[in-house]
Amino acid sequence: MEAPFYHLPAKEWQAGTAHTWTLYFIDEILEGMNRKHVNMAFYKPEYWSRLLSIVDDKEVFHDTWEQWFQQYQSSKKQLESEMLKVNDVVISIDDLISFCFQNGVKNDGKARSRFVAQIII
Repeated sequence: MEAPFYHLPAKEWQAGTAHTWTLYFIDEILEGMNRKHVNMAFYKPEYWSRLLSIVDDKEVFHDTWEQWFQQYQSSKKQLESEMLKVNDVVISIDDLISFCFQNGVKNDGKARSRFVAQIII
């Protein structure tokens, strides 16, 4: 069974630019309690330019890793304040490329959502 995922549009973080944040919710039953876990894709700074060169929707990304990371931290704090457990999922660019190729999909937000949703932490 494929884990559910939600693709949520972010607020406009830069003037005139809407960025997309992909959040992944996985339900888990622990000691009779239903808890929500959120997998957030984390990109390493040394692979940022490579990531931008392989995505099909570059316009939804920040120009720099530093800008992206500031938003990542803000989004993570917001989710944690809503009592969600956030799992930082370090993304392998090669694995992401393989996933898109094997599934015959463009490397866009929907594909990245599916990719991270299938990673169980």
